[in-house]
Amino acid sequence: MTKSKTGFLTSISKMTVLLLMVGLSISNRDAGAVTTAPAKPHVGATESRYRIDSQISGLKDGIEVKLFLTDGSPEKNGKREPAATTISAHGTFSLKGRVDQPVMGSLWIGPDNYIPMIIEPARYTIKGSGDHIIAVGGRYNDVVYGYTRLPKYIVAARRAEEREKLANTGLDESNEAAVKASNKAIDEAWVPVRKIKNGYQRQLLEGNAAVLVKLFTLADNDDPSYSMTQRMAMLDTYAEKVGPRPQIARMRRELALSQKLALARRALAIGKPYKDIVARDAEGNLRQLSDVLAHNKLVLVNFWASWCGPCRAEFPRLAKLYRQFHGRGFEIYAVSLDEDRAQWLKALKDEKTKIGVSWVNLRDDQGVAGMSASTYGIRGLPGNILIAGGGVIVGHDLYDWDIDHAVRAQMKKIVIVRKGT
Repeated sequence: MTKSKTGFLTSISKMTVLLLMVGLSISNRDAGAVTTAPAKPHVGATESRYRIDSQISGLKDGIEVKLFLTDGSPEKNGKREPAATTISAHGTFSLKGRVDQPVMGSLWIGPDNYIPMIIEPARYTIKGSGDHIIAVGGRYNDVVYGYTRLPKYIVAARRAEEREKLANTGLDESNEAAVKASNKAIDEAWVPVRKIKNGYQRQLLEGNAAVLVKLFTLADNDDPSYSMTQRMAMLDTYAEKVGPRPQIARMRRELALSQKLALARRALAIGKPYKDIVARDAEGNLRQLSDVLAHNKLVLVNFWASWCGPCRAEFPRLAKLYRQFHGRGFEIYAVSLDEDRAQWLKALKDEKTKIGVSWVNLRDDQGVAGMSASTYGIRGLPGNILIAGGGVIVGHDLYDWDIDHAVRAQMKKIVIVRKGT
């Protein structure tokens, strides 16, 4: 399966999301300079109101649009609800609401495309067409996401997208060597984009930017050169200056969870004993991993979710392995991290119809924060761990053909041991 980085912010579809901000001073002579002071408030900002209007060319009617706030969105049955929602009509949409203070959010246009934003008392316009959607407006927004309007960033991102499309054109996804070469080309194409973003954010984080600018920038930053210890210390510094804020509390929790997951992963490396987990099947029955291991010689623990495209793209390969080796003691213990049971059941039904998924299928209704995922240090999906019947981990972080190779190698060992006994 090919990796996809299309959309050089956080779009998860083929639509590129460009946050082209206004109010950021960039001269032709020094396109990399960062203006750190937020612009003056818009008229009416003291009323704590925001408004988002669209001017997207070719926007279809009937598209559901939702705005989620990372801190402050209402919850229903433990699930985050949108702060505002609407349906596009006559080629446009409009959302409005109130916020007491600037907060990070995401604007979803349909089920697959979202734009990260800093929601504050301001007016925003979502405009553009085709592959380029633009969000204009917002004081902190302009600075925090200002890297997306740097000419060199836009050029690098468009070039990376072109190289990604070229790498995927005519690709035979059953050809391992071809797919790996494609993935390598895509990874290399996006290196310059990440370098520009990281450089811009470093100027903000280590310069004289306002504390809230630094806080929001750190939340958007994925530069590995900043360790978890450094990030925690930065949050402590920000808290001393702006006091307790939901954003800081949430980021501290996320960092603490990341540290916990890292420790869990180290404790469950190859050669280490597995840890038991339990989840429910479609009928509500609990199924323990230990029970499945007791009746099989090799078990693949597969973490996935209905909304995870790469997870479901693995299923045909998993089905092929299952059909070939299940009769010889191979089982798959699949744990969905869907919080929505209906979506999980629908995905199961769809996959059974397409490829005949028939292995052990369970769900942890606590999702990515549940005990199953945290026990195995799962930080991203899909997540695959291979465990020998004796309870020893023999494969970790398996993906694509790595799963195939690892399963076949272990099954070959099992056959050799059986012949020798």
